[in-house]
Amino acid sequence: MEKKRRKMEKKQEMESSNKNWEIPPDHILHQLIFSKLSIVDLQACRQVCKSWNNIVVQFDSNLFFAQTSPDSRNIHCMDFDPKHMGAMNSLASFTFHPKYSSASSKILCCCHGLLLCSFRFFKFYDLIEYSRTKICILNPFTNEYLVVSSDTGNRHDNYSYAFGFSLNTKQFKIVRFTYKHSSFQPSSTSIEIYAFETLCPRLRPLGFLPTSIQTDGAYYFNGALYWVGTDQQLLLKAHKDVIYCLDLEDYKLNQCSLPQHNQFRLAYFFGALNGALYLTTLENEDQYQMWKMEQDVFSCIILFVLPKLNLRFSKHLPQHSRSLINLQPIKICEDGKFLCLLGGLVFLLCDPNTGTTQVLTDQDVEIEKHFKVFPIETFNFNSLHNILLGCA
Repeated sequence: MEKKRRKMEKKQEMESSNKNWEIPPDHILHQLIFSKLSIVDLQACRQVCKSWNNIVVQFDSNLFFAQTSPDSRNIHCMDFDPKHMGAMNSLASFTFHPKYSSASSKILCCCHGLLLCSFRFFKFYDLIEYSRTKICILNPFTNEYLVVSSDTGNRHDNYSYAFGFSLNTKQFKIVRFTYKHSSFQPSSTSIEIYAFETLCPRLRPLGFLPTSIQTDGAYYFNGALYWVGTDQQLLLKAHKDVIYCLDLEDYKLNQCSLPQHNQFRLAYFFGALNGALYLTTLENEDQYQMWKMEQDVFSCIILFVLPKLNLRFSKHLPQHSRSLINLQPIKICEDGKFLCLLGGLVFLLCDPNTGTTQVLTDQDVEIEKHFKVFPIETFNFNSLHNILLGCA
């Protein structure tokens, strides 16, 4: 009996010990473990089990890709938060492939962790400059890329691109806007779609748009592309800004107006924060409005005035990078304040309750870098082939 009792006690001790070593719930793993790891380590965590793989795939990182100028050869993974010095912390970075090192590189947009980039190569023949631009999709998590198109520079054509995702087919799509200027014919803007039904995307023309549409800065959100333009029906009568929305499933172009119109409105910037679409507008020299879209209607939620800025720029920062116009919403902090980036140069903390702003960038130090910032919505560790075709 004594031997049997000892055996039972030992078994109970082992069971109690095993309970102490149970794997913690998913939300504990997310808060205490995965949030402290680098992107490189997350790839290894996916191999542990299905539960860990699901956590990593659905991981809400609150991280961003950033490209800086004048040195644009590197892409950085950044954490932006008011608790960091200057509101930013660089976590990792990588350089483009050596064969693209001589090109002028630019991140155009980001969608579900993939980057749409342009690489412009310059050559001179008989003292005449020629250029060729390659448009590539890059998966920075697997270091894979795909060349989508190669456009020969034509001074009469201006291209701009947007990158989106179909919620139904899970396929990625690229929209190309081509502005054609001619001295003999009316100017026009054509819109075309690269649909990834295969890895050799088919270019599908959708028609022509009014030349007054601002195609730069088209922003992807929830299955559609958004940008600001001028209502073509009122173009000759009165200036009226509208939001254009292109559905990436049926390719329908819709409009929604901006209430409380201000004819002096100069700049616009979209941002997706906490599952909602926001828009900032410059109303006058130092006053901004922030709008939020609810049920396809934009309403103003914040009106705030910028404090006086006394900035000093490094001589290495190009003049065209010193414009303090666009205000990019970065994130909503835990206390409800909005972290924003002014002109890609200055970080501000905007209080929606008081309408005041706090400058987080040190104004006693020369500004040396201009930032282009793109949120990392998801981590894509699958092959680029499967991701673009909606098979991942």
